Amino acid sequence: MKDGDDLRREWVETYPYAHLEPSIPIGIVSTESPTVQIDAGGQVSPLTGHYAYQRGDLFYRVETGETGNIASPGPGIRRHAILGPFVDGSVVVSGHFPESEELRLI
Repeated sequence: MKDGDDLRREWVETYPYAHLEPSIPIGIVSTESPTVQIDAGGQVSPLTGHYAYQRGDLFYRVETGETGNIASPGPGIRRHAILGPFVDGSVVVSGHFPESEELRLI
């Protein structure tokens, strides 16, 4: 019986220009709906029968010598950087983020 190294070597010799990328699924398969909860500092509240949607704009002031981070840390949430203050005021720097950031799990 061949071990993993022998099989890998045989594969590379047989298909020298092939590129194998294994796909590892994340999560589990279940016939039950997931439990949705909010954890607010140790107080857990179920969201059964409710719709939860998060959306918001987070503005961070960047001080002199610091680096600003413009990002979309989650669907519907955008992080902006505020530069300044300058003589004429402050400048808000934003990125171009899609309106919808759907995540499809297969």
